[in-house]
Amino acid sequence: MTTCRRIGKALNARGYPVDRWKARRLMREAGVQVRHREKYKVTTDSNHKQPLFENKLNRQFDVAKLDQAYVSDITDIWNQEGWLYLVW
Repeated sequence: MTTCRRIGKALNARGYPVDRWKARRLMREAGVQVRHREKYKVTTDSNHKQPLFENKLNRQFDVAKLDQAYVSDITDIWNQEGWLYLVW
């Protein structure tokens, strides 16, 4: 189902009688566009020749001395220019 049809049905359900052509025109006038989802892309390649590193912490995050282990986290943030990746 096209977006203008869905918008038209949603407006009709809210008591605004419009057909899909009027919904399309209203969307165009308001600058409303569909944001398509990208297809899922596999980015992990498990069949590689790179060395695997051992898990030295083994989820034991309490260490005896300072500067023995470092951890970080990554998160992704969507903005109008695309995805930003924050590592901290």
